[in-house]
Amino acid sequence: GPWSDVVSLDRPFKNGLLGAEYPLLRFLEANGFQVDYQTDLDTAADPGSLLEHRVAVVGGHDEYWTQATSDAWYAAKKAGVHLVFFGANIGYWRTRLQDDGRSIAIYKHTTHDPLGVTGYYRDTHPECQLIGVQHQAGLLDWRDGDYTVTPDAMANRWMRGTGFKPGDILSGLVSTEADTQPHWQELIGETCPSRPVTVLFRRDMGGETLGDARAVTYIARSGSRVFAAGSLNLANGLDSIMQDMAGQPSQVDRRLQRFALNMFRGMTGQSASS
Repeated sequence: GPWSDVVSLDRPFKNGLLGAEYPLLRFLEANGFQVDYQTDLDTAADPGSLLEHRVAVVGGHDEYWTQATSDAWYAAKKAGVHLVFFGANIGYWRTRLQDDGRSIAIYKHTTHDPLGVTGYYRDTHPECQLIGVQHQAGLLDWRDGDYTVTPDAMANRWMRGTGFKPGDILSGLVSTEADTQPHWQELIGETCPSRPVTVLFRRDMGGETLGDARAVTYIARSGSRVFAAGSLNLANGLDSIMQDMAGQPSQVDRRLQRFALNMFRGMTGQSASS
């Protein structure tokens, strides 16, 4: 159907938080982490708010960012805040607010933004410069899939005590809209954030636009540790609420739960795993 260039926020939301964010926030709260919540609009209004935390987390499918929101995340990384992107297709489109912040404008494929503001972020700086991976779209088969633990993952401290071994499978935890490394990273050894990137979990479907997926981590020059799940489904391995609501079998994986605990405890300074 036709694209809407401007969408009003003065409308009901069908699902609210009942998506990829919900299992993650349940997991964090169940394990005693102190969590503050804000929307992208809050981040855009107060970009410095991310700097008040040791760890800043994106959950789910956060595809549309204003420039102020994007700048806030880059500033947080530069300041040494640890970043967790527990989702996929994040920061893909540059949007702008209008109508005193009550509408979001994004001019995609059919017209040009009269202010020359909105469009793809990767036209100026690819998302993987921040996240480590990015959504590559293309000829997806629109099926969920499995992650496989990589040999390189075994050296990462977040793997301690998980029981993971190279080649182990995380069944069903890769979403149809997944993120991966752009081709230049693997073909010629470059990394999008210009830092060594460790691939922890991977799915290979024949190419970056055919459904390849990567969960990665890297350490920024500032000391910020960055993790990207590369999948909207990975949080289902932490908490079964979405499967419970749909009457489906649980996808919770105790090995992944331990991995996530190691990561969040390390980033927040709650254990020696940091």
